[in-house]
Amino acid sequence: MPKNDYIIKELADRCTNCGNCRIICPVFKEAGEEIFSARGRISLIRGLVHKELTSGKSIRTHIFSCLDCRQCLDYCPADVDYTSIMALVKRNLKPNTRFFSLKDILTSGLFSPFDHSLYFKTLRSVKKLLSGIGKIKFFKILSSSLMFRFQVPEFSDIPEKNFFGIRKRHKLKAYSGIRTAVFIGCGGRYLYPETSDRFVNILRNSGIEAVIPKQQVCCGNPLLYSGLSKNISNNRSANIKAFNSLVEISFLTSLCSNATGMLRSYMNENIDGSLRFDVRDHTEIFTDHVKEIEPQYSKKIIFHSCPKCSNSLKSAEFVDYLYKKSGTVPPLTTGYCGCTELLDRSNMKVRSVITRSFCVKNGLENYDKIACSSFECVEYLNYYFSKNGMNIRAVHFIDAVKV
Repeated sequence: MPKNDYIIKELADRCTNCGNCRIICPVFKEAGEEIFSARGRISLIRGLVHKELTSGKSIRTHIFSCLDCRQCLDYCPADVDYTSIMALVKRNLKPNTRFFSLKDILTSGLFSPFDHSLYFKTLRSVKKLLSGIGKIKFFKILSSSLMFRFQVPEFSDIPEKNFFGIRKRHKLKAYSGIRTAVFIGCGGRYLYPETSDRFVNILRNSGIEAVIPKQQVCCGNPLLYSGLSKNISNNRSANIKAFNSLVEISFLTSLCSNATGMLRSYMNENIDGSLRFDVRDHTEIFTDHVKEIEPQYSKKIIFHSCPKCSNSLKSAEFVDYLYKKSGTVPPLTTGYCGCTELLDRSNMKVRSVITRSFCVKNGLENYDKIACSSFECVEYLNYYFSKNGMNIRAVHFIDAVKV
């Protein structure tokens, strides 16, 4: 592992081996082995850097078992930048799969770092095919199994080609002087454009102009998680070009809390230019700029903000603000639900155990809806609920706001 050895060693050497990460690491809790904790993985990484170990299938398995929940960051007294360590190491290790296997093509969505349109068109075609053969009684069980295995998601009724005509559907009322650019992400563009449409409708009803540049692409988080961080520069350059070309923008708004951090890194770096707008999460826009909002659901709903979004305080403020006129404020859980990146289906065995525990701990059988701050949580939890026959459905925070 010759690349970035010095940087990785410097970051890894900050670890004092205290073991605090084991208290919170969900993979360690289930596996029960030191090697599956953050401390254990750092020990493996030190071995790779010092040439005491060689990269192999077993090493890669343990490194890629990290779910990037980022909870260990809050428990580390030495402030070890574990996320950066994993990103650098994964960049030099290949996953234990063939890159162009059928499962990779259908579940990763990473073969196009520039634009995922082709990937989602492929998913739509697969879904259409499986739905078609599912109508034949003999193939019904087979097609249903394949759709679950490859996670062929539900797609929006809003065609992508018409989605960017959003300005025609929602007229600006009593302009407040605030003009925001909206980053919708892969989830908001391809899987849940109705959520993005609702968000723009709410903003324009509140006098806030919303602009959605069509040239925006994936923020890059899925690439970082999968060890393809060297490809992020392509996404970064495309997004900076798309948003910096806009004029009279007050700030950039992200519809996905998980993408907010990545977009903010665009502001801090100075490689090929940087993003010239402040990036704000959608929860901040509601609490700071939207004067009147009402909840869409008044009963049997729980809110959720994953620790990897690092947005629990803002999420709590959003829920309190949304239900300020109601007698009861719904609960907010900030526990880890088991999601990683959009449509990622790695480590599903341990993640299913984590999600089952999450559901039991929060009594999700008592709720009809769970509102999440990121599209990753929405998509993954709906997959889990469907596969396990649960009646609850996950929606985005924005879907919990009445239009």
